[in-house]
Amino acid sequence: MKQHIIFFTGVLFVFFGLRASALQQEFNVNEGAHLLISSEEATITLTGGTQSSLKVIIDPASEAYLDVVTSSESGGGEFIQIRDKISRPKIHSNGKLTESKFDVKNHVKIEISGHSIPSEIHLREGQVTVQKWQKEFYVHVQKGKILSRENANLLVVHMQKGEVTVTDHQGKLIIDNFQANTSLKEIKGDVELQSFMGDLTMEKLNGSISVNANHGSIKVLRGTGSLQFELQKATLTSTQFEGRVEGQSQEGSINIQAGKEPDIIVKSQAGKINISTMLNSGALLNLSSSEGDVIVPSYLKVSRDGSVRSLRGRLKGELQKGSIFVRSSEGNIVVK
Repeated sequence: MKQHIIFFTGVLFVFFGLRASALQQEFNVNEGAHLLISSEEATITLTGGTQSSLKVIIDPASEAYLDVVTSSESGGGEFIQIRDKISRPKIHSNGKLTESKFDVKNHVKIEISGHSIPSEIHLREGQVTVQKWQKEFYVHVQKGKILSRENANLLVVHMQKGEVTVTDHQGKLIIDNFQANTSLKEIKGDVELQSFMGDLTMEKLNGSISVNANHGSIKVLRGTGSLQFELQKATLTSTQFEGRVEGQSQEGSINIQAGKEPDIIVKSQAGKINISTMLNSGALLNLSSSEGDVIVPSYLKVSRDGSVRSLRGRLKGELQKGSIFVRSSEGNIVVK
């Protein structure tokens, strides 16, 4: 899996403990400001707005679990950090120092709203909701949910186990999942997605899409641009995607409902490839399977050379546009 790391440099930290009167804090931020949140367990909500300041509200029941850290960066920007209380040394009667780590027993609750600034969140368990954010955003959750709505700019997501939902996003989207179900809808921008295990649904995407998946079901429902994929045992279903579709699979099946002018280049080791074309498409076919069958409309003739079956020809139709190139080692190829 790819790793995406954001580094902050030139930071001088100043520590402030939260008091009852400091449950709500407001920061005047500029373009050089950054936000960093790290917690064992938390529910975090960020909402972008037109304000020039950033407001932080911490649930009263959560104040004992958190520290707020502010600092000035070398470039003049402000660095805001919210995190679990650090380990504190305690002196026992024998005079020796021992570390006593603060125990977070319940999810802390943090609400942030106002001026969007570059942000980074690290969470062991819980939920992150970010909406209407206009700056780059990095979030890593080991277990839980990530919800993104109406955001613009770069979004980088790392999820170990849980659910990821992104809707109405503008800008580049990078997602790296280990075991998570992912839903993407109304995305305008390039998408890079890696998934070891979990289902993925993409609907109404416009951009360059790259998918690398090991296990699970991949569904692409309507979209424009380009779709590239590399599958192991995962299956792919593409419906009404207008643009180039190119990729390969080891064992997973590939099912494509081609658009008006298909531009398809796919390869498979053992998985079945099934491609449906529009009526009267007249697309050019170049198909070959070393050991599997090649199944096409009856008016086309499949050539055989030992175990190899191949076909070069054109589907009937008035459009006479587009091409479909398919290669398979063991899997069957079906074009209709």
